Amino acid sequence: QYISPTKVQVIYDGVQLEGGVGSDPKTKQGWGQMSIPTLVIVGLLHPGKGQMDAVLAVAELAKQGIQVKLRVVGDGDPGYLKQLKRAVVQNGIEEYIEFTGYVDNIVPIMNSADIILVCSRSEAFGRVTVEGMLCGKPIIGARSGATPELVKDGFNGLLYEPGDYHDLAEKIKYLVNHPKEARQMGINGFEWASKEFTIEKCASQVFDILQEAVRGKC
Repeated sequence: QYISPTKVQVIYDGVQLEGGVGSDPKTKQGWGQMSIPTLVIVGLLHPGKGQMDAVLAVAELAKQGIQVKLRVVGDGDPGYLKQLKRAVVQNGIEEYIEFTGYVDNIVPIMNSADIILVCSRSEAFGRVTVEGMLCGKPIIGARSGATPELVKDGFNGLLYEPGDYHDLAEKIKYLVNHPKEARQMGINGFEWASKEFTIEKCASQVFDILQEAVRGKC
C-alpha cells in the first residue's frame, strides 16, 4: 500500500526441468501411459496444500464408478499424512491412492501422469504448476492465490473452488471424458510455459529494471 503501482513490476522466475525442457506433448500419442487416468499432486504435506481435496475428489469419483489413480508426492506434517491415509481407508480407495514420499526428480512421475493437480489455498508462484506444463500436462488448480495467473481456465487447464472437492471431482471427470481437449490444454500449456518461464527471459527483465534504476528512471 506504500508503493505506487507504477513502480511495481512482476517478473516470473525461470523454470528449467531437471534434464532440460520437457518433451513436446504434440509428439506423444494417446491419453496416458497408465491403465486408468493418473493424477499427480506434488508438494509439502500440509493442510494448506490441499491434498485432502484431491483424496476426497478421488473418493467422490469412485462413488460415481469413475476410476482414477492419484499419486501424492512429497513429505511433511506426519499428523496430516495420518489424516490423509485415514480418509483413504474410510472411503475404501486404497487401490487408487499412492503416497510416494519425497522424490528428487519429479519429471518421470509427471511424465507418467495425465493430469497435474495444484490444490494449494494460497500458492504464490507455483513452480510445480509450470513444471507440469513443461511436461505437457493439463493442470487443475485451485482458484486462489496466484494460481489463476498461471492456469488459464479452459486454455491450459481448469480451475476449481478451493476446498470444494465435489467441484474438483467434476473438473477431473471433465478432462477424463474429454481426452482431446485435455491433450490440447497440455499442448497449450507446454508452448506457453516454454516461452514465458525461461531463465533467459527472467534474467533479461531483471537486467532491464537494474538499468532503469541506474539511469534513475525507477
